[in-house]
Amino acid sequence: MPGEPTEEMPPGAAGDQHYGDAEGGDDGPARAWPRGSAEFDRIIFLSDGVFAIVMTILVLDLHVPVVADPQHQLTDAVRAEWSSFFAFGLTFALLAVSWMGHHRFVSGLVRVDTRFVRWNFLYLALICLMPYASSLIAEYADDSSFAVACYLGLLGLLGLVDLLGDALAVRRGYLPTPGYPTWIRYSLIDTTARTAVMAIGIVIAYVSPRPSDGLLWLLALVPLSMFTSRYRPERR
Repeated sequence: MPGEPTEEMPPGAAGDQHYGDAEGGDDGPARAWPRGSAEFDRIIFLSDGVFAIVMTILVLDLHVPVVADPQHQLTDAVRAEWSSFFAFGLTFALLAVSWMGHHRFVSGLVRVDTRFVRWNFLYLALICLMPYASSLIAEYADDSSFAVACYLGLLGLLGLVDLLGDALAVRRGYLPTPGYPTWIRYSLIDTTARTAVMAIGIVIAYVSPRPSDGLLWLLALVPLSMFTSRYRPERR
């Protein structure tokens, strides 16, 4: 049955399981934890906590303007901060989508191991860089192709790490059944398409007279999501 240990658990290691490499690697058994164990839950709680903190600190880039005559100058001063509000809204939305994707991915796993923990830390490290990338486009989106490329490049890296996670889930036996289930194949195609959108956006940022056009290209994700969602399989 999924989640049951394949080897006898050593004394004093309640909740821990040990699995060999799924393809007969020589790196020895990896410590693994089934869904429902305290260790599995701690990994999820940590991930949710990182997302919550990162999404919260985005607001630190929104500053109340200081003006001499609030009655007549405050409106214009707030409007002048539109790029910061745009960066906040865009990044918050993308983080929300990333959290939902991470949640859907983890909800399909029956166990995790130390390899998953390393992958998860890599994914969370990129998530933690999102506020910095958001600050870059808030300040320089209209003037610097490099700033836009950094932002879109970070999103592209997240996509590549997503793909790595899908492959790792299959190779290391995190799924209830061996092989590539329909929802994993869908995830691979969907994530690849989204990563391609980021790559095209970087090109646009460098060839367009206005680098921020590369960010506007992200609007292509809306019809893409509407199209791919029609083919999202139900997870059994």
